[in-house]
Amino acid sequence: MNSARFPSLLFGIFFLLLPSVMAQSSEMATMRVVSIPGRPLPIVAAQEQGFFARRGITVSLNVMPNSTALRNAIADGTADVAHAAVDNAVAIADSGVVIVMGGDESFNELIAQPGTKSVEDLRGKVLIVDAPDTAYALQLKKMLLVHGLHAGLDYQLKPMGTTPHRLELMLSEKNYTASMLSPPTSLLAKRDHFVSLGSTRDALGPYQALRAFVRQKWGKQNSGVLVRYLAGYIEGHRWLLDPAHKRQVIQLIMSEWKVPQEIAGETYSLMIGGWFQPDAKFDPAAFETVLKLRAEIEGDWGGHPPSAGKYYDPEFYNLAVSELKQ
Repeated sequence: MNSARFPSLLFGIFFLLLPSVMAQSSEMATMRVVSIPGRPLPIVAAQEQGFFARRGITVSLNVMPNSTALRNAIADGTADVAHAAVDNAVAIADSGVVIVMGGDESFNELIAQPGTKSVEDLRGKVLIVDAPDTAYALQLKKMLLVHGLHAGLDYQLKPMGTTPHRLELMLSEKNYTASMLSPPTSLLAKRDHFVSLGSTRDALGPYQALRAFVRQKWGKQNSGVLVRYLAGYIEGHRWLLDPAHKRQVIQLIMSEWKVPQEIAGETYSLMIGGWFQPDAKFDPAAFETVLKLRAEIEGDWGGHPPSAGKYYDPEFYNLAVSELKQ
C-alpha cells in the first residue's frame, strides 16, 4: 500500500465510523421526572422540538397529585429530577436534595370567593392549600399574618392538592373561602368573579417559585446525563420566550393547561413579562425570600435563615449553559 495514502485512508475510515461512535457515546438515557401542578411547559417544548432527543435524553414525566407525593418520590429515589415550588426542596434538604436550576418567579395571588371584600373577611374561614407546611401555604400565612390572622386560631388550613384542583373545589364548595393560585388558574378564577386580595409580588417581593432539584449524590454520579437534561430544558425555555413562537406557545398553553385562547394569551403575556426567568436561571435574592419566610412562619433554623448556597449547586446548570454555547 502506498504509505502516502495511509493517513487519508484512516481519515476516511474515521468519518465512516463517526456516526456509530457518536451513537454509542450518546445512548438514550431515561430521566425520571416528577412535577406539580402539571407538565412544565419547557419540558413539553423540548420534547416536541427534539431538544432532549438530540442530546440522547428520554423524559419519563409523572405529574404528582400533591407536593407531599412529589417530595417522597425524589427523596426515596423513585424519581431523578423534580420540578416544583422551590420550598419543597428546602423542606427535604436533609434527604440530600439540592437545587440545580431556577424556572420562574412567583406570580401568585390570594384568590377568594366572590363577594369577599378584604383579608379580614377570611377570619373564621376554611382556606385550602397544597400542603400546609411549605411553599405557597407559607405565602398565604404571611399575607394573613400581616393582617393579624394566625393559622389554626383565626382560620383553618386544609390540604387539598394542586392549584387547578383547588379552584375546582372552590367552585363547587363555597365554604372553601380562599387559596393561593398561580397563572393561568388565577386568571380563570378572576374571570369567574373570584376576588384577588393581593399578589405575592406586592406583599413579599421577588420569590423564587418553580425550580428543579435532585438528590445531590445522584447528580454527582450522573452528572453528564443531568447536564444534558438541563441543557435541553433551557433550550425549551428559550424557545417558549422567543417572540417568533408566540402563536405556537399560546396554542401549547391552551392544550396543556386546558384554557381558552383569551386566558392563554394573558398567560403568555405574564410569561414574557417577567414570570418566566430567562434561561431558567436561579435567582439567589428571590430564594432568600423563600428562606426568610420559612424561618419566620415555620420557625426553622431558630428563626435565622441560612444562605442560599446551602441548598443550591450551580455546577450542573453552568455546565449546561456552557454546552449550549458550544
